[in-house]
Amino acid sequence: MLSLGLLSLQPETQPFFSQLAYRAADYGIQCYRFSPLQIHPDTDLIEGERYDLDLQEWVNETFSIPKYLYDRCYYGDDRKSFESKSIIRWLKSRDDLTFLGYGLPNKWMLYEKLSTFDSLSPYLPDTEKAKNVKHIIQVLSRYKTIVLKPVNGAHGYGIYIITLHPKEVTIQTQKKNQIITQTFSLDGAWTNWLSQLIEKKDFLIQPYLSLKNQATQPFDIRIFLQKDERGNWVERGRGVRVGISGGVISNLSGGANVTSYEEWLKDLPKLKRDFIHQEIQSIVKQLPEILEDSFFPLFEVGLDIGIAQDFSVWLLDVNSKPGRSVILSLFPEMEEVLVNAPLRFTRYLYQISKPGRVKK
Repeated sequence: MLSLGLLSLQPETQPFFSQLAYRAADYGIQCYRFSPLQIHPDTDLIEGERYDLDLQEWVNETFSIPKYLYDRCYYGDDRKSFESKSIIRWLKSRDDLTFLGYGLPNKWMLYEKLSTFDSLSPYLPDTEKAKNVKHIIQVLSRYKTIVLKPVNGAHGYGIYIITLHPKEVTIQTQKKNQIITQTFSLDGAWTNWLSQLIEKKDFLIQPYLSLKNQATQPFDIRIFLQKDERGNWVERGRGVRVGISGGVISNLSGGANVTSYEEWLKDLPKLKRDFIHQEIQSIVKQLPEILEDSFFPLFEVGLDIGIAQDFSVWLLDVNSKPGRSVILSLFPEMEEVLVNAPLRFTRYLYQISKPGRVKK
């Protein structure tokens, strides 16, 4: 029986793991769940949990590292995340293990590579990596309003909108569904705040794009792509995430709601509707293969696409560990497909690894 390891920093809090493990026997797969920190490096043994189909529950067990691994680890700035990330890198370097997807680099490395493709670069906001306070102030003077994004950020955390006025600077961020605004005069207090911010982590600088609807709600389009049981990319669905009025982010963690892409598209002027849809289709069609050719094998990606008030189309982010909430809230009938997808792809990886089989 094939072994599939489900990796998370808190595996016991992932109900999706249980749904997946319950169906795994139909594919000849035994599922295990564990945190990277539960691996003993001296023995390669794991003190984790095995899914018992008879009991229909997880049971404590010590086992070897499963041959196939599904990485759903999300990292913070804590020590646990730092150590787990190092262990995951070690696992991915091993030839005897196979990850369903090997992930993507940070946002800066991703931008540097994608911006070299003429077919993609027009969709990427101008982006610079913040060198120091002076550099940020120079870019702010050029654009008047900029966005600072953490290089290793996720879920919309730690994003700041900074606006330069004649005598002051305003800074806006959002924590969950709370908008926080600070105002500084153009003196040392403002630069001290900025210095303390960038000491903690690396940031990207982008010109501010007005990615809001008429109700001043930030919004974007989330498109969820996966590989099927033949290793081909397929779209599982797309939806529009709409944040709170006057907000900074459109992530669900920031209180956003989800609406239908088709209904949103219908509300656009006819000529703009066709143009935007074709532009989005162009991104969806080419991006997955470009990502894999440029970096590592992938299993799933979430694309975040913004539409500015002038109807320009922007590729805002690419996530190799996308959530399923947007798709399931719009298409609950897709739950079985999404639960079975990792199992079917694991079988596919096993089949192409057999001696005599030619890999795609």
